[in-house]
Amino acid sequence: MPELPDLEIYKENLKPKILNKKITGASVHKSKVLKNTLPADFEREVIGKSVSNIQRRGKMLIFSLSSDKKLIAHLMLYGQMNWQRAEDEIDSETCIIIEFGKNQLRFVDSTGWMHISFDEKRLEKVGMEPLLAQFTIESFQEILKRKQLGDVKGRLTDQKLIAGIGNAYVDEILWEAKINPSRVASLLKEKEVEALFKSIQKVINESIREVRKRLKGEIFGEPREFLAVHRKKECPNCFAKIRRIELNKKGTYFCPRCQK
Repeated sequence: MPELPDLEIYKENLKPKILNKKITGASVHKSKVLKNTLPADFEREVIGKSVSNIQRRGKMLIFSLSSDKKLIAHLMLYGQMNWQRAEDEIDSETCIIIEFGKNQLRFVDSTGWMHISFDEKRLEKVGMEPLLAQFTIESFQEILKRKQLGDVKGRLTDQKLIAGIGNAYVDEILWEAKINPSRVASLLKEKEVEALFKSIQKVINESIREVRKRLKGEIFGEPREFLAVHRKKECPNCFAKIRRIELNKKGTYFCPRCQK
C-alpha cells in the first residue's frame, strides 16, 4: 500500500500534468470503487471542471475541483494511478478514467478495493499529520499514552491517531529509534519517546527524497529497496539477522540486537 512518502511524490508529480487543466471526459469502469456516488453523478461532477489543487491527507489524495468539490482517492492495497494517452488500450483492471484532452488519468485496481468519493467527512477521521507543526512532542506523548495497553507499532500505524505511516515505514522508524515494535507504547521512557519523535521526522523526510529520486516523475510505484530493515535479511548497523514476526496480523521486521 502506498504510504506518506509515496503519496507525497505522486502528488508532486501529478501537479504539472493536471493542475489547472480542464477535465474533458470521464468514465466509470468499476462502479464498486465509487463510495456514495453513482457513476452518472460522478461523471457529471467532474466533466468540464478543472483541478485547482492536489493535496494529501494521510493515505488519501485530494483533488480540488473548480466547482469547490473535492475528489478524494484512497488507493488502498493494490490500487495505482497511470498517466496514459487516450488511444492506449483500456485493460480489465481499470476502474476510473478522467480525461484531460489527449491524456488520461486512470485509476487501476485488480481487486477494486480502492475508494473514490466526494465525501469530505472522511478527511475528518484521519489523525495528525506528522510533518506539520501541530505534530509536537507533547501531542505525540499524548497519543502514546492514550491507552495503557497496545504495542508501539500499532499506535504509530493507527490512522485515526497519526496519518500516513504504514507497515513499511513504521519498521524503519522503530529501527532508527532503536525500539522494539512489540513494546507497550504507554510505557516508553521519556528519552525513548523523544528518539521516536525525531525518528518519525527523519525517516519520513529522508524517504520522501529517496522516493522522489526513484520515481522520476511517475505517479505509481512503491520504492522500498533503500529501506534498512523492512523485508531485509541483515541489520545494516550490527549485521545481526533481521527477525520477522506477525504483529497485529502484519509482517513486522526488526533487529533483535539493536531494538530493545
